[in-house]
Amino acid sequence: MTPEERRKRKLALASEPDSIFFLVTYGGKSSSFMVRHLMDADRIIHLLRGRLGFSLTIEQVNEAVARYEKLLEAAWDYVYKFIPRLALVKPSSWRQLNDTPSEKAVLAGRFGSVAFLPRSEESGQLAMAVKLLN
Repeated sequence: MTPEERRKRKLALASEPDSIFFLVTYGGKSSSFMVRHLMDADRIIHLLRGRLGFSLTIEQVNEAVARYEKLLEAAWDYVYKFIPRLALVKPSSWRQLNDTPSEKAVLAGRFGSVAFLPRSEESGQLAMAVKLLN
């Protein structure tokens, strides 16, 4: 994908209400590593739920989702620990903490930004926790 195609894709995602933009700084390998794995986890949860009843049993899917939710809970525990003013914010209200469409458009134009559109509610909550801790 050329840089121009990437920029157009990010600008299109800026208008999506659930999209989350990360600004990965120069030399921020840990940030880009975390965002890449966040996208992988979102893809896996989406695939697990799609295969429910076909190649996976409900117990297998529930077990995987439970582990994902434990990770989600741990991430938000860190948010509450390091950002005390958010102690009363529930993970389910992650959309209220998200950037506005105009802020997303500015971030979309930045070279080091990464756009993420979560496919599930849990992935959106985890992505927002990662963004807040980044």
